[in-house]
Amino acid sequence: MDVYVLWYGRQLPDGRWTGMNIGYYSSMQKLEEARDRMRQRPGFRDYPEGFSVNSYRMDEEYDDPMFFTNWDGPIKDGESMQN
Repeated sequence: MDVYVLWYGRQLPDGRWTGMNIGYYSSMQKLEEARDRMRQRPGFRDYPEGFSVNSYRMDEEYDDPMFFTNWDGPIKDGESMQN
């Protein structure tokens, strides 16, 4: 099963970026319907190019070897992820 994620992000007038996760959908059609609704709302309609879509396969591991490029091994009991 795939899950579809609708995200929105844009740059503010002062140069900072803002964004939000709009929602998770069981089909691309439902996501597109939600995106069409959101495009009518204030804030979103002024920057319609801010929408982005990702899809993920449920119940599977993502084992991209580039994900852990700075991997130092497992965290031991009592250690923190932040050094």
